[in-house]
Order: sequence, then C-alpha cells, then structure tokens
Amino acid sequence: MNFVDRLCETISGDPRFAADYEAILRQSILSGVGFADGHLLEEEALRRLLQSAAIFAQSEEAEWRQLAYRISVGSLAYTETLAGIMGASRLILARLGNYPAIKFAFKEASEPRTLTEGVFYEILGRQLDNTVRIGQRSAVLTDMQRAVWEALTSGSSLALSAPTSAGKSFVFLAYIEQLKRTRPNANLVYLVPSRALISQVATDLRAASLDKAFEVTTVPMPVTPTVLGTPIYVLTPERLQVLFHTAPELSFDVAIVDEAHLIGEGSRGVVLHSVLQDLQRRLPDMQFLFSSPQVREPAVFGTVVGRESVKVLKTKDSPVAQNIILLNRRVGDDKKIDMLLWRDGEKTPLAEIDAAIPIYNSHDGLVYLSWALGNASQSLVYAVGPAACEDIAFKIKELSQDPAVAEVLPSSGPDELSAKIRKDLTAFAKEAVHPSYVLAETVESGVGFHYGRIPPLLRNAVESAFADGHLDYIVCTSTLLQGVNLPARNVFMQNPHKGEENPIEPVDFWNLAGRAGRLG
Repeated sequence: MNFVDRLCETISGDPRFAADYEAILRQSILSGVGFADGHLLEEEALRRLLQSAAIFAQSEEAEWRQLAYRISVGSLAYTETLAGIMGASRLILARLGNYPAIKFAFKEASEPRTLTEGVFYEILGRQLDNTVRIGQRSAVLTDMQRAVWEALTSGSSLALSAPTSAGKSFVFLAYIEQLKRTRPNANLVYLVPSRALISQVATDLRAASLDKAFEVTTVPMPVTPTVLGTPIYVLTPERLQVLFHTAPELSFDVAIVDEAHLIGEGSRGVVLHSVLQDLQRRLPDMQFLFSSPQVREPAVFGTVVGRESVKVLKTKDSPVAQNIILLNRRVGDDKKIDMLLWRDGEKTPLAEIDAAIPIYNSHDGLVYLSWALGNASQSLVYAVGPAACEDIAFKIKELSQDPAVAEVLPSSGPDELSAKIRKDLTAFAKEAVHPSYVLAETVESGVGFHYGRIPPLLRNAVESAFADGHLDYIVCTSTLLQGVNLPARNVFMQNPHKGEENPIEPVDFWNLAGRAGRLG
C-alpha cells in the first residue's frame, strides 16, 4: 500500500469524517429524488470533507476515487453559502480525470478567477494530458478512456472490463474514427449482440463522418472499396457468419466485440465464439478489442482467439455516482413507503414516503414509485416482458392524469417542442402498428416502451425521442441489457427477471443499473 492509500485509509477511519460523509451523502441522494433535508453541514465540516476529497482523488483505488467524486458533487449544493466551493470541486474532478462531470456541473464556464495560480495550472495541465486529436477535432477523455486510447493506438489487442457507465463505447468509436481517417483502407468490423445496437452504433459512426470521410454498412455482403476506402461493417455475429460464407477471402484488421461476456450465453455465445476464431484464422495478427461490463477475468477473451498476451484493463472506477435505493411497502399501511440506501450489504434508512393513493401490491408500487420519484427527470423502468411493458407504461400515463396524484405531485407539462415530438410519435405509432396501439396513447403523456417485437423504425423513434429529452420514461425489457445507450437519471426495477422464469444474473443486473447516469 502506497502513502496516498494509507492516508486515505486513515482519513476514512476517522469517526468525524464518517459522520460528515454520511450527512453529505444523505443530502445528495434525497435532493436528487426531490426530498429536502433540513440538516445543513457546518462550514468547518464541509472544508474538512473537501480537503479529504482532494487527497482521495489522488489515489488509483476506485473506492477512494468514488468518495472524492461524491463529496465534490455533494458540496456543489453549498456554492452560494461558502466561497471557494466551485474551485475546490473543479480541482477534485480534474484530479479524478472526470471531465464529463466538470462539463455537466459547470457547463461551459471557464475556471473562476479566484483560483490560485497553482490550482489553475494543475487543472489545465490535467486537461491537456487527457486531450486527444480525433481527425480535425479534439476530445477530453477520462483517465480510463485515456488509458484505453493509448492501448488502442499502440496497436495492442485489448480486453476491457469497466462499469456500464464508464464511457467505453465513446472511446472505441473515437478510435475507429481516427483509424479510418488515417488508414481509409483498413478493414474494420464492429460486432454487437442485437439488431437494435446495429442501428445505434451505425448511426453514431455516421454522425462522426458527416464529411463523408468513411462509409458504414450493416448489410452482410462484400462491398467494393470506393475512393473513401473500405466501409466499416456493423454486424451481429450471425450476420458476420453470413458475410464470411459469401466472402471466403475477406479478412479484417480490427474487430471490436461489444458485450463480449455474452460469449458464454447459450447458442448465440457459440456463434460468437465461432466467428471470433474465424476472424483470427483469416488474419492471425489482427487487433481485437473486447468490451464488457464488470467481469471477473477479462483475459479469457484473449484465449478464445489464441492471444495469451492480450492487454487487460479492468476497473471498477466510474465517472458517475450510482445509488441503490430500496423502496419497501410498510406492513399494515398501504400508503407508507420506507426508503433505504443499500450499500455494502447494509441498509440505511433515508426517508419515508406518503403515497397519494393506496399501494396494494409490488406491481402497483413499481408503477407509483416510478412516477412519484421519476417525474422530475428521465427514467427507465424494467419490465419482465412485452405485456408488462405495455401495462406499466399505460398505468404511469394514467397516474400522470390522475387529479388525486397531481394534487400531491404537481408536474409541469412538456415544452412546445417536446409536445410536438410526442404528437408526431403518436401519429407514427398509429400508422406503423395500429390506431389503437397502446404506445400511441402513452407517448403523448411522455411515456414510451421498448421491446424486441416493436417495428425497428418505431423503436428507433422512441429511443431518439428519449435520448433528446422529449420523453420522460421508457419501460423496457432485457433488450436494454444489450447495450442500447439510453442514459437516464433513474432505473426502477422490481424483482428483476430475464424472461418469466430466470432471476437476472449479477452481470446483467449491474449492466442494467449502469444505465443510470451513464456517459454517452
């Protein structure tokens, strides 16, 4: 253990620090779900916390870095009462290499003039260290993304295991863009587990090439190179199999394998295993990039393609803070809900909720609490299957129009643009499926749903409306487990299963939970 980590351990073990940290964490969580907490921290306690966070941020350990992040963000509630908060928070976030959080918290505001010269240059220096060139533009990466970037640009094959919220896709897409701009004839394939992800990845890649520097194809047919070079293929493993049958001599220089942990999942895992070995056989020294949420041994992906020396990057560090909040109906009182924080296997009481209407079962509780705690920000609600998706979405819509609920939980309506988008989406749902389709009713109230059998164009329209902030909810099935990037403030679930029979696996739970607050 190095000096910084020993110091972090000493600080975290101090009873005063524990009490101060619990207070700021409680305030941050409750304010995030619309609850006021009257217990304000004293100025001296806040100074101690910020000094501690500045030390935690210099550690490489995810545990201490997460404490630093939470203190930094929680302290921003005091910017009007204590001078220097914004500067201290910027410094902590810069030491964490968390530039997305700086951009989100401070928008485009420049560093305040009150910063000392040393702090100013430390923040600026850290930012320059994490800035990379992608074509004609530059991007500021997180520390994890910077480490991935250096591995990729060195030509190494890489197995990356990081939280769903860590921004893995962003750095992979940036690398692809840079590679195709410098080597137009490089052959690249981006493997994804679902058709929904094909659409999203292809859309993101095309957005990176508005100047038509490279082309993207999702069709498993060989394409003759043009003046722009070879296209980027975005395919499922099954489609890559078809492509290999039609083009026996085709090989790839780089393969990106998204959601690589699915290699262990039934018949589809067998297909993925097969195409990976076929890729390696066709060009033995090609570059493989494996991406997965937190898995125990990411190096195993390299052994599938005979790469014992694949570079492994494994981190639990996330640039966002996520809280698991348990919401329990109180026995004997249909209108009382106990809110508890679940952390390290322990439950800490946070607040009690007085429901506007009686809640008689867990299903109704999921509907009501999704509405009550999620109506001020965008939320995902997990459902077991298509029928449950439609039912929950319809009931959330009904709650939004219930006068008894509106009295207790008033909601501001959509702005003019969102109202128009919702009306257009309603008309599209009626035309694409049926005039009485449930989605046509729910989206007008800002509630969409998402499952595999929805027509692709309509599903894409729902995803786009949510991503652009025009819908408040998407009720979804496990299609969201396979990486569709729909960042949300909250994820609500009740006894989550994958299908009717099987409890959700831990890796899938964290993959789904990672949709809350994830980076783009």
